[in-house]
This record gives sequence, C-alpha cells and structure tokens, in this order.
Amino acid sequence: MHWTIRSLVLALLAGLAASQLLSELPLIIKSPYMQYWIDASHVSLPTGAWPLFWTRRSVGWTSYIQVDNTSYQWSGEYLTTRPNLTATTVTPTRTIFSFVAGPIAFNATYLSPLDPTDLVRQSLPFGYLYLDAWSLDGKPHAIRFYFDITGEPLSIDAFDPVQWNTTQIENALYHSMHLTSKQSMTEDSDIVKDSTLYFAMENRPDMTWQSGGNQDDVRNKFVAGGSPLPDTVDPTPRTIINWPVLSFLVDLGNTTQTSKSVCLVTGLVRDPVIQYTTSGSIQVRSSYYWSAYNTIDDIIQDVIAKFDDVRSKAIDFDNTILSDGGAISSEYNDLISISLRMVFGAMDITIPKFGDGTLDTSDVKIFMKDIGSSSRVNPVEVIYAALPAILYFNSTLAGSLLEPLLEYQNSSNYKNAYAAPDLGIAYPKVLGNSSDTTELALENCGNMLIMTLAHALKSGDGSLLYRYYNLLKEWADYLEKNTLHPAGYVSADGENNPNLSNLALKGILGIDAMGKISNVTGNSADASHYESQAKDYYNQWEILAVASGHITSVYGDVSNWGLVYNLYAAKLLDSNLISDQILSIHVLTSVVAPKFGFPYDTNDAGKVKSHWTMFTAATLSDPSLRDSLIRMVWQRASLNDSVAFPTTYDPTTGSAITGVARHVYYISTKVSCLFI
Repeated sequence: MHWTIRSLVLALLAGLAASQLLSELPLIIKSPYMQYWIDASHVSLPTGAWPLFWTRRSVGWTSYIQVDNTSYQWSGEYLTTRPNLTATTVTPTRTIFSFVAGPIAFNATYLSPLDPTDLVRQSLPFGYLYLDAWSLDGKPHAIRFYFDITGEPLSIDAFDPVQWNTTQIENALYHSMHLTSKQSMTEDSDIVKDSTLYFAMENRPDMTWQSGGNQDDVRNKFVAGGSPLPDTVDPTPRTIINWPVLSFLVDLGNTTQTSKSVCLVTGLVRDPVIQYTTSGSIQVRSSYYWSAYNTIDDIIQDVIAKFDDVRSKAIDFDNTILSDGGAISSEYNDLISISLRMVFGAMDITIPKFGDGTLDTSDVKIFMKDIGSSSRVNPVEVIYAALPAILYFNSTLAGSLLEPLLEYQNSSNYKNAYAAPDLGIAYPKVLGNSSDTTELALENCGNMLIMTLAHALKSGDGSLLYRYYNLLKEWADYLEKNTLHPAGYVSADGENNPNLSNLALKGILGIDAMGKISNVTGNSADASHYESQAKDYYNQWEILAVASGHITSVYGDVSNWGLVYNLYAAKLLDSNLISDQILSIHVLTSVVAPKFGFPYDTNDAGKVKSHWTMFTAATLSDPSLRDSLIRMVWQRASLNDSVAFPTTYDPTTGSAITGVARHVYYISTKVSCLFI
C-alpha cells in the first residue's frame, strides 16, 4: 500500500503569529535546565510576570525601558509602571512582544536558535534577547534599557550562597555566577546544582554594568533616572535570597530609533553534562559544542559575533515552516510554534574525551530528560512520541538517541529478555534500568524495533541494525510469543486490560519491523519468518479487534473504543501490512467529542492524550476530521490556566493531569508522511 496524503507533508512543521495568547509561552529553551517561560494567563503579560522555569519557579530576570526619565518595567513584577502590550508573536524560534512606552514603540524578541543539522550550534546552551525601538511621533526621545538577573536559575534553595565575576573579552563583556559549592550531577526539584549562569553583551560605548549589587539598590537607582551603572564588581559572595544581581544598562541618548538591535545573551553552562555508566566504567561526557571551542571566552565571543547571522538563519527557518504550515490552519501553526523548542531543548548532545583530554566527536550520544513528568533518562515512549520531529529535522539525531539504550541493553549489565523503558531515573546520571518491567515489555519492544528501523530508513544508516541485530531479534522473538493475546501487560498509557487491541497492534508492527530489519541486513531466512508471522498475526488481529464496524479497545468488547494511534507506525514505515479497511473504520464521526478532545480510550474516559491525538490525526484521510483533532488540542493549549503543555488532561475541563511542559506535545502530523 502506498500512502499519499500530500497535504500532510506540507503541513506539520508550521508556526505562525499566535492567533491568541496561549496558556504558557516559551521564551528561551536551550537545554533540559535552561527552559524559560512566561505565564500567558497573567493579567498584564509579560509586564507583570516573572519569566519562569517550567516548574513555575521564577528565573529572576527583569527588564526595563526608560523614556524621557519615565521608567517602565516590561519583564518582572518589581515596578508597577508598565508599557502597553500591543502584540504577541510566536514562531518556532522566537517569541516577540510589541510594546508602547509613552512616545516610544519597541519589540522585545526572545530567540532560541534551532539548527539541528549543526551539532555545535544546536548544543550551545545560549539564547538571545534583543530589542528594537522607534519614535511614534518622529521626534527624538531619551531611551535607556536596563536588564538584570538573580541567581535563581542555579538552585531551588534560595539560601545557597553564590559567587560571581565579570570578564572583559575582545568583543564583549560578560557576567558569570555559580553556587559557591557546586554539586556535580545533582538535581534538586528539577534544577541542577552544577551550572554557571552567563549574562553577556557586546562591547558598546553606551553600555554600563554592575555585578553583585543588591537588586533593590541597583533597580531603584535606574528607576530614579540616576547615573549610569558604576562598572564594578561587588566581590562578597552572598546567598541567592540576598539578591545579588548581574546587570547591564544601555543609554541610547536622544534618538528616534535604535540604529541596531540592543542584544543581550544569556546561557546556562555545565561541564560535564552527563555521567554515563557503561560496561565496567563510569564515563563523564561533555556537550558537543566544546569540540569547537577551548574556553568559555571563545564561546561567548563567537555567540556575540554571530548574532546577526543566527538571527537571519532563525528568520529563514521560521519563514520556511510558516509557509508550509499554511496548508492546515492557524491553530496548527500555533501548536508547532510553541512546541518545537521543547523537543530539542530536552536533549543534551554529548561526546566523551580521549585519554589525552581531547574530545571524541565520533562518539555522539544524545540524552533526553523526561521533562514535565520525572527525571527519567531517554524514556522510550517519550522518544517514540517525539521521533517524527527528530527524523524530519535531522534523522541522524534519532540514532544518537537510540544508541545509549541499545548499547546498555546489549551489555552484561542487562539481563531481561525484553526492552527497558528508560536508562534510569536520575538525570543527568545515566545509571541504566535493569529492574523488572515485564508489564511494559510489549510496548517497549515494539517501540524500539519501530524506531530503530525508522532511523535506518530515513537516515540511510543501517549501522545500528547490524550492530544490535541479535538484541533486536531477541525483542522480536519476545513479541512473537506474547503480543497477539496480551495478558499481564500495560500500555504506555497505563491501560492493563487483557487483549488490548492497540497494544497488540504495536507488537505486531514491531514484528513486521523486524522482518524489514532482517531484509536490510541480509538475514533472508529471518526476514521470511518475521514477515510471515506479522502477516498471520495481523490477519488474526483484524478478526479479533474489529466488531460492529469499529476497532474495539479490548477484543470482543463492542461497547468500548479508543484512538488507535499505533496505526501511525505503519505509515511511518510505509508498511504494507495494514488493510485499507482498517484505516477507514473509526467511530470519531459518530460520537460527540468533549471540548478538549476524545479520550484516548473509553476504558479511561477521563483522559485526553495530546500526543496520541496528533498521531491519530496523522493516520486519517479525512482532512476535516484531522483538522478537528488538531483544533481540540489547540483549544487545550489556549486554556487560560497557567499550566504549560500538559500531555494528559481532562476532556471536558482541560485540567492538567500529567506531563506539564513535556516536549512530546510537539505535533506529529507532517512528519508521519515523510517516508511516502
């Protein structure tokens, strides 16, 4: 069977100016620990709200504009005088706020560079805030900008002491701050305690600075319209709650417009970033970008110098996506625009060091944190849900995500005959997971076989298939014994009824994937066996799962149904296994959907799964039905309830259940058809 839904091919990776404010807006998202948001439900967004970490802890980043000696705070809650917000625009790489402050209009743009094909640029944990201002009356006005940040991104414990410094380099000046006593690879409430915070600005004659000043003193002096900052460092370490700040002030003088953007750079740097337990050893791994730089000075100098180029590439990137996305809807574009940063911001792209201390760029491994739910490492079901976006932008990245899972389970440290659900629960420590997870075996074996094949087909690199063939075969054999009549197994959603139709289908498609893997690797006898077995099981599955004109949730129970999102894997792999009849029979047009979407399964009717809703949309040939599913997800994203991106929520009220800010919220519709 050949899948032809060209409209989907042009539709998925789309973003557009937000048609209305969504519940949470991304600001800068560049790593698992550099995830800054703004609460769009705030009555005076963003002027009366602090930028937040996804856990809703304040980042402590404040920004002001002063026009003709009148000060306005446009980020943070410190000052009550605020500019008027006139527009909010969100694209895949940028969030843009447009303001009017007296006779001056200005745009504040948060930029999270996305370049998945350039591992150096993609792995850099730095983002930009840049401002452009102009006079509304054509007359010159005195304009000053002020920025500062506290140590709140460094620890959940505000009584932790911090220390700081300020460094002048060739083209820039940067502040740095870190805990006085760093704790390597240690998380506390999802904030890691071994980071260094950077705040940097290009050298310019109208810029002054201060580091370590008390936030009240420094801000009050600016608001009062006093002198420039003193260009001094207060050397005395203090606790975070004593509010030392890193600050910059830019005084443009009397002007009608900014001649070039006022650009601030911020970063959150860790080195090493991952502690990886391999066979017989513990390996510490650094971010990939260190392969291109020797010092932090080199990094910041380059980040500053390349701002214009990075901005230009980001705009081109956005425009390409926006152009393609118009084929679906503005709601669809909104979802992509607020979600794409989350996919890549959940990853650390890493490399190890040789014995002489140089970095080995031939050994790229990517680790993903289960943001929004736990500190699990490379959670299989989450990678599976995010896989379409990863395959679309750079299919090689999928292999680097899967390799640590395959390598660990191919070692003597792992004894189970089925695939593991993750590599442990202690990100950024990768300890492995050899616990008894039998109940998840069908889900994980199916996911791993499907994903490993999908990576090979899209990238053209079959090395994982050859290197781990015996391991993959072991998982296929497990599915062969257990998948047709699953009993004692649980789906990724927690459903544990015997004979779950959707779970059985996942396993059958996993066996079918093994047949293709065997073909690719030249194991013809195995290929014939698995292909025959998958076909036989699928034919039996159709008889067992279809009743009264729809696919039942549980074999033979005509009263129940669900979103058969596992059909998506057949499209991903361009499988000939699934019949046209199965794709066309569903109950979605004959039942009334709650406001925020269909439950993923009527046996668990109080839960919508946004990611599986979108996987289901990818399987539908009816554009109007597809778009209605997208619209339901968008309605939840638009809910004014101060919660960032729950993947699971109530279908009637939209109340979040799990997965706040989880990156699998990224919509999978377009990517599902990339193999056509």
